[in-house]
Amino acid sequence: MADVFDEISDDLRQEKLHQFWRENGSWLIGGVIAAIALTAGISLWRQWEQQRNVATTTELIRLVEAANVTQLERFSDASDKNHAAIARLLAASAHLDRGEKTQAIELYNGVAATFGLDRTYRELAAVLSISQRLDSDNPERLVQELSKLSRDSSPWRYSARELTALLEEKQGHTLQAIEALTNITSDPQAPADARARAFSLRELYVAGAP
Repeated sequence: MADVFDEISDDLRQEKLHQFWRENGSWLIGGVIAAIALTAGISLWRQWEQQRNVATTTELIRLVEAANVTQLERFSDASDKNHAAIARLLAASAHLDRGEKTQAIELYNGVAATFGLDRTYRELAAVLSISQRLDSDNPERLVQELSKLSRDSSPWRYSARELTALLEEKQGHTLQAIEALTNITSDPQAPADARARAFSLRELYVAGAP
């Protein structure tokens, strides 16, 4: 009899978790994407600070302040790879502000596929591209794309693991989602904000795990 009640309890926990996901999944995804974008912005700004004496960087900052997408894209076509990548990432962000997701994804994918570009930019672009395709592309395929970005050597591994957890849970793979989040919470080198988000989500998923 106790086993029967345990099974009922497990079913209720799972149903409660799935209901929470249906009601709050978009909010959770949005929060993770916003956190990733903020981290990316800080990283890019540090790059600019390190190179403020370079005329190209000064021009790029001017275009960013002017918020001119067309000029940013033209700038990227005439610049070296790293400056071009930054310009395209910022242009993609401007497209998203306008609700032009398709154009943003195209720019992200272009940066991710640029041969010879610093991996920091390539992998950031890949993560941002995936974050914009969570609701449109096949979740299993997106998890595969994230697998190489989740390795310990990837500079954006924590963001990739967060997105992996969301996608796994979206498919009903709660245990895999918990594993992805545990890789963040158990890593002392993980940023504090990433660990806090991962811990909260992990507690939620553990409560509803079969």
